[in-house]
Amino acid sequence: MFEIRPFERGDAAAVWRVHERAFRASPLPFVDDPALDRDLRNPTAHYLPGPGTLVVGVHRESASADGELVALGASEPVDATTVEFRRLRVDPDYQRRGYASRLLDRLRARAVADGFETVVLSTDERLRAARALYESRGYERVATDCSERCGIEYRRSLDPEKR
Repeated sequence: MFEIRPFERGDAAAVWRVHERAFRASPLPFVDDPALDRDLRNPTAHYLPGPGTLVVGVHRESASADGELVALGASEPVDATTVEFRRLRVDPDYQRRGYASRLLDRLRARAVADGFETVVLSTDERLRAARALYESRGYERVATDCSERCGIEYRRSLDPEKR
């Protein structure tokens, strides 16, 4: 079973654990940089007062079992009409189960409910699974910048008539 819920204060250590495990299992080097990871080092201070949103995915073996936080995803407003999805992470032991798709759906539903019109997100060229996920879910590649790292930017309209 997989449940998505809002981040809670007691989740902070597990959020960092999922972030670090997912990064270390990827082709990207894990860089321990407090400035880059400020939101995940102290998610309580960053996400609970808003305006960003952090959701977590909890895996349970059964309905009565305690769950383990295994996934996360965040969104932050860019402006009044655009929201950025960030920090989509799934623990490597739980990947390939559709959890990232479900996180994207939850973030998208929240963005629609909050009145946003457009989603933007970015990933690295080396993250093939992430690129495939975003493209299969209707996100359009709008830019690639390989000046420092090979980052790819995506955009998707939240208007059902423009998709």
